[in-house]
Amino acid sequence: MMLTSGTIAAPRGPMSTRAVPLAGRIGQTPRRAGQVAVASPVGRATTTCNASAPLEIPTRLNTIPHPRETRYWFYNDVVAAVETAVFDTPPPSTSDPADPNLISVFCSIPELNPAYDVYRVGSLLECVREVSTSLSKRGKKVKVAVQQSLGEGVFCGMPLALSGVKRLLLQMDWGEDTPVSIGEGLGREEIDDCDSYILIAPQNLQGSSVLPFIQEMVEQATEEGKQGKKKDIVLINARLTDVMSSGGVMGVRGRQERMDFTNTFSPAYHFRLLYLGVAMYPIMGCLRYNCADADPSWQVFRRADFKDENNMPAESYGLLESFDHEPAAGEITAAFQKKR
Repeated sequence: MMLTSGTIAAPRGPMSTRAVPLAGRIGQTPRRAGQVAVASPVGRATTTCNASAPLEIPTRLNTIPHPRETRYWFYNDVVAAVETAVFDTPPPSTSDPADPNLISVFCSIPELNPAYDVYRVGSLLECVREVSTSLSKRGKKVKVAVQQSLGEGVFCGMPLALSGVKRLLLQMDWGEDTPVSIGEGLGREEIDDCDSYILIAPQNLQGSSVLPFIQEMVEQATEEGKQGKKKDIVLINARLTDVMSSGGVMGVRGRQERMDFTNTFSPAYHFRLLYLGVAMYPIMGCLRYNCADADPSWQVFRRADFKDENNMPAESYGLLESFDHEPAAGEITAAFQKKR
């Protein structure tokens, strides 16, 4: 039987959502060669350890709500990846110096997965706040934006997972000395004097595509870059695959161009859990990638149950195999089968 990533199709590429077996991604936070910074249990501070040390992924991820230390382990992991992608990763040799830095982040632990009824928008916004304030503290002017309602007339709507998010953003405490502005939506007019733009979970709707608005932002950011104002655009938990509709929106025509555009966003962080079947139980393992690792790779982990020293049930994640590319479903399943 092939391993799956749950009831929702898991992403292939930066933002697509094709079905893939077990999936998840964990990151470390390297500060200098050969070392990584790992989130401490309290979530805020980080401690440095040798890069060869085994990575301790939080366990009991089906425990809802997640403990605070579990959530902040992932927040810190995402922050490390975004900081590395923004400040330390050189642009591709084929890119124009004026091109914006296009980054994608995907983390689908249960509280961040809108396909499940345990989805918690507060966890998503906490993660966004950690990323935003970390960039702000390092000198970036940051703008956070969530997509506006798409469509026209009675067909105008907003994804349920994003309903009310902008109002929550305006009410959030972003901390002192970390100015973060809130955008009105997505589109060309949102590109201003800010340096980094964080787009929260942009996604297509039936009959309406959010891609044109993101494309406008990239085009305008490129124009700003030609004037010496380099921009960063970060997508967090974007789901930009086509949604079929009777109106022909996002049909076969233009699909390759849409896929090519979404693939211009380079994955900085990816974590998804892997399941056996279509339910969110049992967790078989996870797929992890973090550009902040000392040696970044796509890592497949297996979850194992055991008894601790007190003969109590416990679990851990063990590395099965590493890939230099995002593994397909068959590759993940093969890694589990040959490591039985």
